[in-house]
Amino acid sequence: KLWENALKIMADNPVIGIGYGNYFTRHAETLRTNQIGPLYEFAWDRIEKVGTIESIFLSLAAETGVLGLTAFFSIIFSQFVVGRTVLRTATNQSGRTIVLSCLAAVFGFLVCGITVAHNIQYTPAILFFGLMMSSVVIIARDQDQSQHRS
Repeated sequence: KLWENALKIMADNPVIGIGYGNYFTRHAETLRTNQIGPLYEFAWDRIEKVGTIESIFLSLAAETGVLGLTAFFSIIFSQFVVGRTVLRTATNQSGRTIVLSCLAAVFGFLVCGITVAHNIQYTPAILFFGLMMSSVVIIARDQDQSQHRS
């Protein structure tokens, strides 16, 4: 029923969502207004203790709308494109290993995110993706510079 609530919030605010990190402030109102699932029967204080959607994709869709979700997937897609390029052209085994590890970590994060939303606590998630993306880009840059020297 949490997913149903997230989809309702997204349907009400499809383009830009309700604001990054604002699900917690809007979910109780949406549950009661739309009488979604058995959660709307509980007292207000219990509903307000539920703070996640349990899916990073639905969380992003509800909070940032189609624009935010598109931006998120564009960043992920670009990371995999750069990573794939490095894996195909790299001659340095340690660089290939780091890139493959970064891509595997991001893939694992995304798979886990299908049913778990607490892993997108915003600052740690931004740091995680920043570290993984920067590692891939640095190795791609180093690979490109070493090819130009040769």
